[in-house]
Amino acid sequence: MLAPLALLSFLQAIREEFLSPNQHDYWRLLNWLPNWPWEWWAIAFLLLSLVFVLEAAYRLSGRGSVTTERAAESFHRILRESRWAKTHAKQWQRLPALTYETGKSEADVVEGRLRAALDKEIHNALRKGSIQALGTGGATNTERPISKEEWDNITLDFSERTLARKSADGGPPSVSAWKVTKDPREGNRLLYSQVKFLKSTIHNHFPSAWRPRKNRGADANQISQVAST
Repeated sequence: MLAPLALLSFLQAIREEFLSPNQHDYWRLLNWLPNWPWEWWAIAFLLLSLVFVLEAAYRLSGRGSVTTERAAESFHRILRESRWAKTHAKQWQRLPALTYETGKSEADVVEGRLRAALDKEIHNALRKGSIQALGTGGATNTERPISKEEWDNITLDFSERTLARKSADGGPPSVSAWKVTKDPREGNRLLYSQVKFLKSTIHNHFPSAWRPRKNRGADANQISQVAST
């Protein structure tokens, strides 16, 4: 609402400061409004009012509620639709190489490197607190927030095997968080299951691009179809 008023004030200042007085009448803003019948002006006003009402209702409906997104769903959305993925796909040769890339198509190599880089990027953002997550675990085995301090010793399982299977409820796969131990004899220990991200934080960190990515690897497309069903 303030943007149109600011624009009108700016145009008025330009007219008053840079144009001669005899040009003021010609450049008055009212002279540039469409010559519509009053009925059309009434319809335009009602439509504009409807837009403001719907926008206000949408914002109010989201207050007081926490919207989450399953980690697997977020992972595939970022690879498919985010600006981060499109930018790094164009510069895929700068990403660290993976083992067993020989014999794979370029599309599969690009997809593999993107997945590894995205896994690392998400983990770093969780450690900094720019992305917030919830998981089911603890003594009561209930869903609770995972603090950013915990992520120093926790890793998420974004492996292809995990992302290729459906969860028990038939939705996207359930991604788990595992505690990483330095002693190989102890092994990793499951801390949280059904990890979810706060939707506002994951979408702010990885905003969507105008168009989805194309030419993705065959394996990635197949896994994505499982995650989206």
